[in-house]
Amino acid sequence: GANVGIGPGVRVLGSEHTHTLITMNNLGLSYLEQKRFDEAEKMLRETLALDIRVRGKDHPFTLDTEFNVAVVLAQSGRREEALRIMRGIVQRGFAGEWLEDSMLVPLRDDTEFMALVAEVKKRKRG
Repeated sequence: GANVGIGPGVRVLGSEHTHTLITMNNLGLSYLEQKRFDEAEKMLRETLALDIRVRGKDHPFTLDTEFNVAVVLAQSGRREEALRIMRGIVQRGFAGEWLEDSMLVPLRDDTEFMALVAEVKKRKRG
């Protein structure tokens, strides 16, 4: 099952331990790299729910996890849903280091996405 890679860690550390959340996030990204979009989305959404509960919805790690969900959606052709998430995390302070990631190529022809990238760059310059 999807939790094969994290089972022992969850038993030892607990599902809300920081290391467990990082491992779950990394497993979701591994699924994404393998283009196993359903598994990636499921793992990252589970991680996001725990991140929100443990760290809060505006914590930088939570925003990064939510960004990863958006990447999965963009890669699997669900552009509108990906853009909705991107809008939300940028509004909540996402730092945007990863906005120009190659995994987001499917969104680069979208004017709204490029406006979000420009907004984050402007904010970072001060």
